[in-house]
Order: sequence, then structure tokens, then C-alpha cells
Amino acid sequence: MNNRNEEPEGMEIRLGEKVFLLLPQKALYIPDIAVLVIADAHLGKAMHFRKEGIFLPAQSAAADYQVLEELMVRYRPQQVWFLGDLFHSAYNTEWAYFRAFRSRYQRVPFL
Repeated sequence: MNNRNEEPEGMEIRLGEKVFLLLPQKALYIPDIAVLVIADAHLGKAMHFRKEGIFLPAQSAAADYQVLEELMVRYRPQQVWFLGDLFHSAYNTEWAYFRAFRSRYQRVPFL
């Protein structure tokens, strides 16, 4: 049973013999092949809006990476699949955050 402070594991869905976990972090985990699937991450969004004069707290980018980190630690995927819109905009400083994050998981293919 989960501790009350822990986020739920997610909703298990079965399609034929395959099991998929729909995660509350807007991700999907496929246990049989240890793949974490993330769609429409839109990294760099906060910096893009800030450059355009629309205020978004700088912590919003940190929160995105915190969620990614928690998913990596909890599920220990052998691969991470990004489906569409990994980055929200053209190059900005938040790409360096992704590069740093990615460097911590060099043995895990990010596709």
C-alpha cells in the first residue's frame, strides 16, 4: 500500500498481453520493455514566454526537470521515448538544462 504522501503508481491498462502504466505525471511506462514514454514535454516553454515578455516563474522549468528526475529514479527505464514537441521553441538557455539532465543518464537512450 502506498504511503499517503506518495504519488499513486498510475493506472494499469492491458492491451492483449501487454501492460501499460498511465502515470499521473502525464507519462506512460511500459514495464515489459522498461520504456518511459513522454509526449509533448515542451521544455524551454518558460524561457520562451519570458523572452516574449510574458511572465512565467523561473521555477516552472525546474519543476519539469524534477518530474523527469523522479520518473527516472522511480522507474529506472532502459529507454526514454519522447513523442513530439520535446522543446517548445528555438534554442534558449533551458536547452542547457536538458543537456545537463541528459548527461546524468548517458547509458539510457533518449529517443
